[in-house]
Amino acid sequence: MEEDPPSRHKLGPYQLDRYRQTLPNQEMESLKKKTGDLRIDSRALCCNQQSNLPCPKVASLACKACLMVSYCSKRCQTAHWPDHRKDCQSPLLKGTWKPRWMTQNRQPTFSNDSMVQMTLGAFNRLLGNVPAIDVIQLAKNEGLNFQQPLDLLFAASGDLRNVVLSVADLPPDYRSPLTIIINDLEFDIVARNLIFLLIMFIEENPNTAAEAMLHVWYSTLVTEPCYNLLQERLKPMVEEVCSKIAEKNSRALLEKTWNFGNSSLQIVLTREAWMKLPSYFDVPSGLTKEVAHTVRQASMNGPFHDDLVDRVILKMSPTMAIGMIKYHEDGVLVPFGQSHDAFTVPNPTVFDSTLELSMIDLANPLAGWSMKTFLSNKAGPAKRDAYGQLYHYLKRVFTKFHFRLRSNEVSFELHHIDVRTLDKTLAGRHFDRIEVNNICDTHRVGIQTTLGTFGPLLRSPSVNSHATLITLFLNAVPETKMMTRLMDPMLARIASIHETELASDYIMHGLKKPSNPAKIGDFMEIQAIKINCALDMVHGSQRLRAGSFVCQSGDESEAHNHPSLAAADRQRCVPDAER
Repeated sequence: MEEDPPSRHKLGPYQLDRYRQTLPNQEMESLKKKTGDLRIDSRALCCNQQSNLPCPKVASLACKACLMVSYCSKRCQTAHWPDHRKDCQSPLLKGTWKPRWMTQNRQPTFSNDSMVQMTLGAFNRLLGNVPAIDVIQLAKNEGLNFQQPLDLLFAASGDLRNVVLSVADLPPDYRSPLTIIINDLEFDIVARNLIFLLIMFIEENPNTAAEAMLHVWYSTLVTEPCYNLLQERLKPMVEEVCSKIAEKNSRALLEKTWNFGNSSLQIVLTREAWMKLPSYFDVPSGLTKEVAHTVRQASMNGPFHDDLVDRVILKMSPTMAIGMIKYHEDGVLVPFGQSHDAFTVPNPTVFDSTLELSMIDLANPLAGWSMKTFLSNKAGPAKRDAYGQLYHYLKRVFTKFHFRLRSNEVSFELHHIDVRTLDKTLAGRHFDRIEVNNICDTHRVGIQTTLGTFGPLLRSPSVNSHATLITLFLNAVPETKMMTRLMDPMLARIASIHETELASDYIMHGLKKPSNPAKIGDFMEIQAIKINCALDMVHGSQRLRAGSFVCQSGDESEAHNHPSLAAADRQRCVPDAER
């Protein structure tokens, strides 16, 4: 039985025109002007910020040795050299760096890939560990002329990166309403997502809003103005709700909707969960900047952690590795060489009441966004500063997202329930896109339950033939390899040899062995570790191929590729790796 299309999908010419013109032209031009003004803010500043008179100028040149720091003049570069010398003369840039297990003449402490994966944050999703995707991609699906409302469901969202990118990348002329439902079972995730959205709605200045969301999202320290925004403007909104529901049953589901012009933000929580929310706006008692630094350093001490870091460094370019080390030491996402002096307040969303850091210490913001995309933007002259390039890219994306919340009618709903019961909560509703993260992995919900639960929630083909269910396999390849090892050890051994050959060719291509015989042993050991890391990359590419498992319009027997792959042909609903 086909679904009866909702009334808002039967819009006449007059209604469509009204949606296209949600805001008067004058107001739209004003919003566009505010967005355009941010181009000045996103330019790189001079890194000579350490003196009593920090340079306020925009940078026009970079250190030629590393291309990681920017200056407005040779004079500022000379003045900043005492601070920059250590990084610029790092053994990583000189090619003399060695992992600590080699310099300490011991075996590396990591034992297997599963332990590495666990330690690198497999069970903590405050920061995403795969690049964000635009689940809409209107130009490649419904088309640029499409002006119907869109309903999106992020069933196991993790952080907001897929939501933000999908909304920010909408075509400029798309002016119709959006309904976005975001669900996650981890309360830390739900609370932080609520805070990100409140920042975007409450703070009218797009640059201030983008900067605040960026640091609450990715930095362990924030500025006083950012903390004041949380304390003085956001927390009272939550406290008002808590005061009204104090006598309700602790398990009662209670919803609150805030309206912001044509847009809205609704969240549904139990009273018990509501009462936890205010703590996410408060720095825990006794937690100062110095204590936060001590907590951070304590989480990064010991040979096991050192070896994991060095193992990651082996897979990075030298400049990217230097950026990662600095980010993990300081915990602030800013361009390399920029002063951190203004960041004095511990981020209350990443430290709990026991003063523990809830963000995995090796969590890497680079992993959550397309590296090819943000490195291609080339913001400022420091072209090898990957973290700085990401900073400027996120500022632009968050600004576009801020603009969309004011130019379109956007309705958010936040839920905190088990994904396996979400279909009951959303009974009778249908969606143009459903993104379910990696719940289809065998150790989570599994692909059959995922399809059975969310396939019926897709909008029918008669309403939108491009309605799509998008899943992600993070563990399909290692799970299959494990089963192969158990069922056919010989086949697994042959596959392992083939993968090792591929990885070896990748690492050793064009590589010259050292002429000094004394250094050949170290060279071969490093290459062996790199080959092992390259195997991870082989597995990773397989995971990406297996991750485009997509069903279209509620029909479990047919599928088309993920919108990002832009394929016109339809294929059977199986992972790419099996095709």
